[in-house]
Amino acid sequence: MSTARISPSASAISTTIKHLTGNLQFARTHTLSPLKGSGRSRRNTLRGRTLTVSASSAAAGSEPLEVCVKASVTTPNKLGDCPFSQRVLLTLEEKHLPYDIKLVDFAKKPECGSKIFSTFIGFLKSKDPNDGTEEALLNELTAFNDYLKENGPFVNGKQISAADLSLGPKLYHLEISLGHYKNWSVPDSLPYVKSYTKTIFSMDSFVKTQALPEDVIEGWRPKVMG
Repeated sequence: MSTARISPSASAISTTIKHLTGNLQFARTHTLSPLKGSGRSRRNTLRGRTLTVSASSAAAGSEPLEVCVKASVTTPNKLGDCPFSQRVLLTLEEKHLPYDIKLVDFAKKPECGSKIFSTFIGFLKSKDPNDGTEEALLNELTAFNDYLKENGPFVNGKQISAADLSLGPKLYHLEISLGHYKNWSVPDSLPYVKSYTKTIFSMDSFVKTQALPEDVIEGWRPKVMG
């Protein structure tokens, strides 16, 4: 079995493991992204969806994956009760892939970008230009811009993390749908947000996995027209 190095970090971002329910393969870097190529793989059907994990990256000397998981609320330096975290850790153990654990104290987790998606949806669905939904979104984006200015270029500093992989697709939907339905875009007064999205959207892994703009537009149409 892999030996996890448990290193609690106050700056660790809350786990996004619960989002890892699509078709995935583990790369040899700290990020999780779909990869094409040969190598043994195993498919397990989980809740009607398929999780694919490649064993080709388990070669000796490969860098351990960084996995952020919920910390125990009863015992220091122990795993918490998140079943999604355990599912990913079980997969890594079964595939004998190296990984490092970062324990996240949910009571102290930072909220970088945590409300951006919900305020984006509120503004997108709004039919009243004076209901404050645009202002709410701008407030969240401004707070995120200020955070990136002090701590960026990524959510967790200089290295991309699971938090960026979670937030990036949401900002992609925000950019496309608000541009189409509201003729709205992130203002130039938020340069760090604009630079952040440009960087995320240009990553090879993002380009290979992004939805077509027209599909994003059609996907949000029922909420806008409803």
